[in-house]
Amino acid sequence: MAGTFSSFGSALSGLRYSQTAMDVASLNLANVDSKGYTRQRVEASASTSAANAAMYARGNSYGDGVGVDGVSRAVDLLLNSRARTEHATQQFLDIQADVLKRVEAGVSEPGKTGLNSALDGFRKSWGDLVNAPDQSAARSQVIAAANTLSEALRSQARMLQGEDTDARLRVLDNVDKVNTIAGEMASLNEKIQIASFDGTANNTLLDRRDQLMLELSQLGGAESTIQSNGTVQVNLGGLTLVSGNTAATLSVSAGIGADGSGTGAPIAFELSLGGTSLGNPAIGTGTLGGLVRSVDVTIAGMRDELDTIATTFADTVNGRHTGGFDQDGVAGEAMFSYTAGNAAATITVSLTDPRKVAASSVGGGVLNTDNANWLGNNKTVEGAYQSWVATLGSSVSAATRLSTNQKALTNQVDGAIEQLGGVSIDEEMVNLVSAQRIYEAAARVITTLDSVLDTLINRTGVTR
Repeated sequence: MAGTFSSFGSALSGLRYSQTAMDVASLNLANVDSKGYTRQRVEASASTSAANAAMYARGNSYGDGVGVDGVSRAVDLLLNSRARTEHATQQFLDIQADVLKRVEAGVSEPGKTGLNSALDGFRKSWGDLVNAPDQSAARSQVIAAANTLSEALRSQARMLQGEDTDARLRVLDNVDKVNTIAGEMASLNEKIQIASFDGTANNTLLDRRDQLMLELSQLGGAESTIQSNGTVQVNLGGLTLVSGNTAATLSVSAGIGADGSGTGAPIAFELSLGGTSLGNPAIGTGTLGGLVRSVDVTIAGMRDELDTIATTFADTVNGRHTGGFDQDGVAGEAMFSYTAGNAAATITVSLTDPRKVAASSVGGGVLNTDNANWLGNNKTVEGAYQSWVATLGSSVSAATRLSTNQKALTNQVDGAIEQLGGVSIDEEMVNLVSAQRIYEAAARVITTLDSVLDTLINRTGVTR
């Protein structure tokens, strides 16, 4: 369409476009601090008056203004996928680093309250007994030092047990979070599909969808695939967690009791749908992956090594002590007792009577101190314990370094996403002013056209 009246349509399209642009700019500014919000932008294109190209007919129109094609999000789906992968790895490494740091703090080495100090005190008490074998106080000090040593072992075992229980409870808590988010994702898929069918704006739904995808990746390394209709399919450990408006249920199938206690088996998971098992997902990253590795590998390995140290120490001391003789010349009894397979947590001192401390290597009540001297110089487990502590320190250093390096990579990806989809107040203010000027210019075109038509209609042909 050509002519003066057609220009009203072009100007009107400019007004409508500028109104949409101002609405979008104000929406971006209002959500500048909203978590998960992605900057939106107006997609526009020039309108053409010719619906179809003609070979011979030639129109005299130069277009019908501007058309709003829609409002899109400033998002890169591949970059978001990379971010989910990096965040899953970050959570996996952070969990392990945090657990190891707490264990290192609980070990208290080097320090006066650590096991190494208790071992030194135990040996020193035997050395004091060598100098005063007839003194009850010296014998009582040996028993007291033995109690201090056994308590130090039990304390470290309790610390490791506390970390183990805490990690198991966190596994249960995070499994509940996965199920809650999966259910919301399934509901969101349905809403997105409906919005796609009826043409309703769904950018807010898509933002929430992306945020849930990231949270599931952080929790268990879930992999998400966006479908053509905007919905998403989520796989967890190689099995389908969410498909369309259906969500499976994740549960712990082995390794953790309802109260968070260990069952002696490695932690395993199960996905089920409508009471039917879908299989056991292999979750090896994210928060759940980090907790499982901390329980089944890190803490379990440290507890086994500590139990070996406690067992070796108790058996060595008991073997020597039962081969000696107490103050009355009677064969010595076992000084320590423990439960096999859980030595560090159950080790206790069996002796209570100072006279039963077997310091002598010969019977008959002779004040011989060969046995006490041997026990005072015995360092059977010191090397193993120092190696245990050194390995812990190296593990903490390595885990912290890996976590720090991964953090730099994760921040780089997050920065790229923020640069693309984050809201800049300055930029939106410029967009807002630009849209305002477009509106004013389009309105001015209408005013000018009105003046032209007024002259043509009301003044042309008027005689005086």
